[in-house]
Amino acid sequence: MFGLLGEFFSEFFSLDGRHLRTAAKLWNPGRLTQLYLEGKRVSHVFPVRVYLVASLLFFVLVGIPVPNAENFNVYVDDLLIGREEPDPELGNLQLLRVDGSGWTSRLTEPFFAPKLEKMQAMSAQELVDRFFAGLERTVPTTLIGFVPLLALALAVLYFRRPFFYVDHLVFSLHFQSFLFLMLVLGYLANVAGLGKLYPGVITYFAVCFLIMPIYLLIALRQVYGQSWVWTVLKTALLCLLYLFLAQPVLLVTMVLVIRAM
Repeated sequence: MFGLLGEFFSEFFSLDGRHLRTAAKLWNPGRLTQLYLEGKRVSHVFPVRVYLVASLLFFVLVGIPVPNAENFNVYVDDLLIGREEPDPELGNLQLLRVDGSGWTSRLTEPFFAPKLEKMQAMSAQELVDRFFAGLERTVPTTLIGFVPLLALALAVLYFRRPFFYVDHLVFSLHFQSFLFLMLVLGYLANVAGLGKLYPGVITYFAVCFLIMPIYLLIALRQVYGQSWVWTVLKTALLCLLYLFLAQPVLLVTMVLVIRAM
């Protein structure tokens, strides 16, 4: 049993020519997808494997940091946990909101309401620990479900182009893989000392709102071959769709996390 597992991980993470070529091409926006769609697949790592390795690197090295409850006013719905009064000098950490005007709140209220009493009986740190442990278990799985949604958005935006859904799926896998790797590099840069120059969260904002949109723009242009004007417009629309599609993924994540508590 252990021998088979050892062989699997050895083959999965082995650094041969294919892995190095794949890693190099991934930094060229859209190039890896383009080569795959052209049929040049034997010399590169399969897209699903690229995604799994990149996501595993992210969740092993970066993960989801657990806040110290002493630094926040921790809320479950409208109830403050662990304090009689909120400390105005601390930030607020809202773990669960049942009553709200958003469509997600209306959908989840019947499910979350019975969990409130159990959650409100916990100490603030226990609640935070269990909540973020649930996130760390759940997010890697639910993020996989985001990939086909992104591919569906691409299929809608490029419905007149000669591409199949699986082609859009390959693009989505490569794009998400690069996002994971950039977040890992951002984390390593903060650990190496960049986070001492300015708040470390700025690095992640730069990745998500500056580097990735530019990468996406160039990748769409390279793979789908439309004019720069149309590509800029579709990049902006895809970024909006990206935020919209994240909502059902977040909803499923929250349901699974709260269910396990």
